[in-house]
Amino acid sequence: MKLGTASAAQGLGTGRNDYEFGVGLNDNIGTRIFPFAHLAYRIVGNPPGDNLQNIWTYNLGSSFEVTPRNIFTAMFSGAQSEQPGYSGPADLILAWNYNLTSAGSGIQLFVDKGLTNGSPDYGIGLGVQYVFS
Repeated sequence: MKLGTASAAQGLGTGRNDYEFGVGLNDNIGTRIFPFAHLAYRIVGNPPGDNLQNIWTYNLGSSFEVTPRNIFTAMFSGAQSEQPGYSGPADLILAWNYNLTSAGSGIQLFVDKGLTNGSPDYGIGLGVQYVFS
């Protein structure tokens, strides 16, 4: 669920909640390769007067444990467009996780290559993950 907390009056969002339901398949090949695939249906919070449509979202990829601290992920991710007549997003994403603790807390650096007009051409990001154990 995504809570619609962005101001619709300021053009920052719809101000409506989105709900997403899906299924994911995760597996492991040996002890270091972890393929995954996810498919979901998103019910889009559609304010009066807008013509947003509900969409399917998906991703497919695999994570590779090089060492217990260094994990790489390659993923294709996409979705239908919420607006009729526009391209939906589709991206190739490469990520590196560095675990600072044995429980999995650490940092992530990722790069993103957009494949459609519905995605940015390129992206880069940095994240932090904390695992409660």
